[in-house]
Amino acid sequence: MQENSVGAAVVDDNGDADGAVNESTPAPNVAMSGGELLCQTISLAAVEPQKVRWLWPDRIPLGKVTLVEGDPGLGKSTVTMDLAARVSTGAPMPFYPDARAPANVLIVTCEDDLADTVRPRLDAAGADVERVFTINLDGLERFPTLPSRTRDLEVVIFAKAARMVILDPLMAFVDTGIDTNTDHHVRRVMRPLGDVARRTGAAIVVVRHLNKSTGQSAIHRGGGSIGISGAARAVLQVGKDGGDGSTRILAHAKVNNGAAARALRFHVVTAPNGAGCVEWLEECDVTADQLVGVGAARRPSELERAVDFLRRELAYGPKLKADIDRDATRQGISLSGALERAKDHVGVWSRKTNNAWWWGLPAQDADLADVADLDQGEPEQHEQGTQPDHGDEGQDD
Repeated sequence: MQENSVGAAVVDDNGDADGAVNESTPAPNVAMSGGELLCQTISLAAVEPQKVRWLWPDRIPLGKVTLVEGDPGLGKSTVTMDLAARVSTGAPMPFYPDARAPANVLIVTCEDDLADTVRPRLDAAGADVERVFTINLDGLERFPTLPSRTRDLEVVIFAKAARMVILDPLMAFVDTGIDTNTDHHVRRVMRPLGDVARRTGAAIVVVRHLNKSTGQSAIHRGGGSIGISGAARAVLQVGKDGGDGSTRILAHAKVNNGAAARALRFHVVTAPNGAGCVEWLEECDVTADQLVGVGAARRPSELERAVDFLRRELAYGPKLKADIDRDATRQGISLSGALERAKDHVGVWSRKTNNAWWWGLPAQDADLADVADLDQGEPEQHEQGTQPDHGDEGQDD
C-alpha cells in the first residue's frame, strides 16, 4: 500500500484501501492505536432488545433521568410529592388505571423544610410515609453534591430499594467548580446520574427552575446549559393555563423513549392539614412551547371559554339563569361542568325570585333594585356533582 502526497490512503492493485477491513480476515473486538488498547467494541447483535419500563407510563421512565421544570410558585414540587405518594402506596398514576405494588421513594431536598412542608404535602397526598426516605442534611460535613458524591447517592438508592428518587432542586446539588451554563461541565454531572438510574433501575426525577429568557422554545427555557435537557430522557414542564390564573398544565418538552403524552391540567388546592396538594383535572392538547409563549396559539380551554362567555353574557346586568343556559348550550358550553366552574371562578352571584333564578356579576349588586325582591331570595345551590374552582391556594415553588 502507498500513501499519496497528503498522506491519504490509496487503493492497491487488489482493490483494498489502506486501512480498510479485509472481509476475509476476522476483525478484532478492540480498537487499537500503535498497539495501545483504546476501547472494547461489541456487535449490536449481542445486545438483547428490551422494552422501556415506566414509573408513570409514557411520562416518566424507570432507570433514567427525568426533569420536572417550571417557574417558582407553579406547583413543581407539589406534583413530585403527589407522584411520590402514589409510588409509596401503589396507587395508579394520574390518568392511568393500573395500580402496582407499593415501592420506596427517596427525596433529597434542601429548599423545603421536612417538618412543615415535605411531610405535610406527603400526608395531604395520602403517602405511606414509612416508605418515603430522605438524607438528613443537618450537620452533614460533606454535602451530597454531584458528581463527586454520585456514588454515595447510588449506595443509598440501593440500600433503600428506592423506585423513585427526587432531587429538588438540581442546582443545589452541583459541585462547586461546575459551570452549569457550560455543556461539557453539566454532562459531567448528568452522565454519572444517568448511570446511577440505569444501574439501580430507579426513576430519578430532578426539579429545575426556568431561566428568564423569553421567545425561546420550551426545551431551551430550563436553567443552565441545554446539555442538562439533552442528557435527561424526558423533560416535563409546568406552566399556567393561559388567562386562568388558578389552573396549571404539565406538558412534555421532550421525551426520548416514545411519543409525547398528552398534557394534563391540574389545580393545587389546600388540603385539610393546610398543605398544598394536586387535583388532576383533564388531559388536553397544549404543548410545552405554547406554555412559554412560543409556537401556534393554543385553543382556549373549556373553562376559559365559559369564563369569557359569562363575562360577556352578564356585561349589561343580571340575567335569568334559563336564558344563560340557553345561550351557553348554543355555544357548546357544558352547563353542569364548565359553566358552574366558570360561575365560581368569576364570582357570579345567584338569587331566586318569583320562582326564577338570576345570575349577576359581583359589581352588579347595585343593580338588584332593577329586579323586584331579588335580594330576598335564597342562594342557589351547586348542581349535584359540580365543584367550585379552588383558585391559587396552596401554591409552592
